Amino acid sequence: MPVDSTFGSSSTGEGFRVVSLRRQRSMEDGVRATWTRIVGWLEAEAPLCHAAVRGPESPAVVTDALANLGVSFPEYVSEWWSLHDGVPRTHGVEIFPGAFWPLGIREMIESRQGRVVHVEDPSRLEIQARSESLPAGDHAWYFPRSFIPLAQDPTGCVLSLDLRAGEKHGCLKVWDRDEGALLPPIAPGLAQYLQEILDLLEGRTAGQWVPVFGDGWLTWTFDPTRRP
Repeated sequence: MPVDSTFGSSSTGEGFRVVSLRRQRSMEDGVRATWTRIVGWLEAEAPLCHAAVRGPESPAVVTDALANLGVSFPEYVSEWWSLHDGVPRTHGVEIFPGAFWPLGIREMIESRQGRVVHVEDPSRLEIQARSESLPAGDHAWYFPRSFIPLAQDPTGCVLSLDLRAGEKHGCLKVWDRDEGALLPPIAPGLAQYLQEILDLLEGRTAGQWVPVFGDGWLTWTFDPTRRP
């Protein structure tokens, strides 16, 4: 998948510090406000995409699903799934660049369970443990338990929240189905990623990912000739 350097352009410094309690609330507010504006844009410009976005599951379902992950997570993770329950795996629904669509809470669990190593293969378990021990933002060969899938593309690649320890805790990594998560993070966090998408949709920035809308749909094209 092409990686636009627009995403992750602030990948050093403040953007990757461990979120304080004060910034945690700001992160939650940022996720809610920005997603609401993205949904409003879809309603006006891509109504068929907008219609595909499902309403949120019940709070009890979200709480139980996240509690069973076995990892600690910031509050904005539950906030994210309180806003929607993803979109169905329908051709033509491209909410995020790279043909990624947001996963619902049950689909997130299914996606994660299908990628975390469960077999009692010592060599594979050792490699997964090594991936888990690396700092957030670093590469991963097997899917770490501290990855939470947020979106998926038609080829089986997933956009995941990296909750491993380290200065880049909470960054977004693309997990390639064939190569793992070997590329740098595409954004310091979910709120920043959503803001970058909104900026592209509203024309405030011009990256290599170009939003195209027509016949009620939003699609994204990658133009490597454009300056990020």
